[in-house]
This record gives sequence, structure tokens and C-alpha cells, in this order.
Amino acid sequence: MDSRIPVVVRMQVECATCGHTEEDTYEFSLPFAESQPLEAYEPSKCPDCGALVHMHLKRTQQRQ
Repeated sequence: MDSRIPVVVRMQVECATCGHTEEDTYEFSLPFAESQPLEAYEPSKCPDCGALVHMHLKRTQQRQ
């Protein structure tokens, strides 16, 4: 029995200084014990102007 499941993570970035926005979706496999839904804000820098921004990460559980 395979104990890994596919997980989808959506990343959203919006810079209040220059208006740059990014939205990406990543899909990968995680062990079942680590696959619980999660939402977090992580510090980062805008790739256009270098201003400090918060990345919004939202992980959703996906089972097949």
C-alpha cells in the first residue's frame, strides 16, 4: 500500500508597492501524515521592485 498522496499548493503574491501579481499552482506527492490542509503567509520580496511582500500559500488535500 502506497502511503503517499497527491497534494496541490496554490501560491499567490500581490505587491502593494508596484502592483506585481503572481499565481502559481504546484502539485507533488507527500506522505499521508504530512498531507493535511494548510494555509500560511510567508515573507518574500517582489521580483519587480524588491519590496517586502507576503506570499499566500494554500495547500489543499486531494485524494484519488
